Amino acid sequence: MDPLVAALAGGAAGAAIAALARVPWMVRTHNRLVGEYDDELGNWVADQSVRLQRELKRTTRRFAESGSQGELAHAEALAQVKEESLRAYRDSELAAKHRRAALRDSEGWQHDLWRWMTVRGQIPPLRMPRKVKPLIDTWREPVSFGQISVQVSDPTSRDVDDVLAELAAKQASAEGEPPQVPDAAEGEGRGRSRPRERPEREGNRVEHG
Repeated sequence: MDPLVAALAGGAAGAAIAALARVPWMVRTHNRLVGEYDDELGNWVADQSVRLQRELKRTTRRFAESGSQGELAHAEALAQVKEESLRAYRDSELAAKHRRAALRDSEGWQHDLWRWMTVRGQIPPLRMPRKVKPLIDTWREPVSFGQISVQVSDPTSRDVDDVLAELAAKQASAEGEPPQVPDAAEGEGRGRSRPRERPEREGNRVEHG
């Protein structure tokens, strides 16, 4: 074999071995990072819950000091405060999901093989969104004063398609025309924005305690 060819082949083999040697470390690191993203999101929710309660009290105090009258206006002001917290939560959760997806996309067959061999399964999911859901649901609750009840506009349950549909309905109503209903096929193909992720391999999926 030509010495140059042998040297190139040896270098390629060495690089492949070095890359494989890094796989266990990368798998451990990615799993740890997902756990950190979970912890960060949980800490953010805990802090934001405190900030939300303080802002609701400040809004009520400013409303009283301004001499404004009317329970409806008061309820609407509080609903807007809760809406802002929901918007911030949506952005924080989406950022964590994007970061996890980036880690997953950086892995290849070598990582999948190592996870299968060591019974580690796929890269761990984010568990905090499910854990904090009961708390976030309280942010979604309407604001009520006696017979007055104001719904909270929830940014976590709407996307740009919903906003465009509302705009089209308003324009059609203003023009005296019935709003256009999307085709069933179009509705089925439209979904919420989610980070792109590689499909889970069923054979490698393992529940983590």
